[in-house]
Amino acid sequence: MTHTLPQLDNAEYTVGWITALPHERIAAEVMLDRRHAPPQYIHPHDHNTYTLGSIAGPNGNHNIVIFSFPPDWYGTTPAALYATQMLLSFPSIKFGLMVGIGGGIPSERIDIRLGDVAVSRPEGIYGGVRQYDRGERTASGFEECGALSPPPRILLNAMVALQSKHMITGSATPNILAAVYEANPLMVRPSKGYSYAYPGTKYDRLFCSSYEHPPGRDDCTACGGTYEVKRPERPDNAPSIHHGTIASGNMVIKDARTRDLLAKNCICYEMEAAGLMNTIPSLVIRGICDYSDSHKNDRWQNYAAIVAAAYAKELLQITGCYNAPRLDARHVMSSSPSSLAASSLATTINVDTMMSRTMFADLKLDKFSRKIIDWLNPPDPSTNSHNSKAVRNSETGISFLKSKVFQEWKFGVCRHLWLHAKAGSGKTGLASTIIEQLLLERSPFHVALYFFFNFHNTGMRTLEDFICSLVAQIYCQCESSRKELDELWEKCGNGSYGPGLKKLLGTFQLMVRHLESVRVVIDGLDECQSRRELLLWIREVALSEAINLQFLITSRKKEDI
Repeated sequence: MTHTLPQLDNAEYTVGWITALPHERIAAEVMLDRRHAPPQYIHPHDHNTYTLGSIAGPNGNHNIVIFSFPPDWYGTTPAALYATQMLLSFPSIKFGLMVGIGGGIPSERIDIRLGDVAVSRPEGIYGGVRQYDRGERTASGFEECGALSPPPRILLNAMVALQSKHMITGSATPNILAAVYEANPLMVRPSKGYSYAYPGTKYDRLFCSSYEHPPGRDDCTACGGTYEVKRPERPDNAPSIHHGTIASGNMVIKDARTRDLLAKNCICYEMEAAGLMNTIPSLVIRGICDYSDSHKNDRWQNYAAIVAAAYAKELLQITGCYNAPRLDARHVMSSSPSSLAASSLATTINVDTMMSRTMFADLKLDKFSRKIIDWLNPPDPSTNSHNSKAVRNSETGISFLKSKVFQEWKFGVCRHLWLHAKAGSGKTGLASTIIEQLLLERSPFHVALYFFFNFHNTGMRTLEDFICSLVAQIYCQCESSRKELDELWEKCGNGSYGPGLKKLLGTFQLMVRHLESVRVVIDGLDECQSRRELLLWIREVALSEAINLQFLITSRKKEDI
């Protein structure tokens, strides 16, 4: 007898369960309490294939979207790409779970074993995930840069509650696994490949960092016992849960010396989370399948995947379910003038932290580049002083970032987007939210530029003010573009006089050609004194196929815009 699977609306799914490998996806799918029918709708620019279902929480069901990456697509960039595609089809996703396998980092501080679980948790300067391969090479060595968002508070609170539960009544993971094995016996006794059951302590061997695996051997049967690290026996085979910073990057770490050199008190290595954390609020859960050394093999991967999935299920079982109302861009921008600031969720956020004069003043530039910026004297790209603290509705801003219209603009489905509303409706606050998100996603050849027009500020009114600021922003973000402005400085008598608008416009277009994509957010276009000239320029560059520019513009509705 066949059973009809329930089919829910895409908007009813609130949890994204993200995996990189096939056995990680299998482990996720068997954790579902109930399977659902395929999605009703897939966005044309979403290339993921989904499994849908639910897991019971304390006050209802978590409706879950599961997907994995294509074969041989690993690293931080695919994670960001495919997670964003998921949001196109499932705009109500509230948080993500990145669940799979990782390489443990054993230390005197943490006795981590194969089959244990590592969970991301904010510690010190890190929000739970550290991208160890992103930064800049300086005279003093490699300096990491860039901050990744922490897990959402609802999951952090549930994590703490689960820790308490484990200390009092123990973990439910063994019972979850037992139920899965009973329902899916082939996972324990597969016809080929490794089992999803616990491999046994005899295959859990940790060697000194200086001892490399013998070449040409698939396992460690020939590895010297004198180099094995002696560790106390555990009372049982139940996985230990370790909370801390997870190191994420695009390299496979399989050398113990490199592992220890890059560790910085992290608890495991993995390859996807850094691309995910600033795309969707997420928690990272990794089952330990090796020690990130030359002795790594595949024996523990299936078990590590399923034990991580079991922890994720246990966490969801005590995480409250919620379904906040979803807003799209048309709802956001057509709301009443006070609606964006009226909600009880509104908070006062100092936007100067990311968007202020300090973006130029505090940058680490060489002496010559600093001279160029000082000569250009670009206007402050932040809002003016009386708007430096913008009241923003966090729920509305997040909803807009997930909306179909914004995602289509961000991925170039539509190149340009105009958001218009009455004065006082929260356009500047929303623009600030958009800019912060774009700045988190930028890379050396994909930049985000922004400008806030304001007729109360003499340096924020004209096309020349605008272009001068954009040129300076590109100069600071893209090193390969700097020669264009350096040459302009030389043509202006080595900075003895200003460049003028015409030369700045030409230099801007030359600099943009060094980049693969440029997103420009313009707030308050209606407050530009030279609006006609600005609109003509925007039209000219927008129609150019040689320049990959995307504009997002906010303003009051005016006939000439």
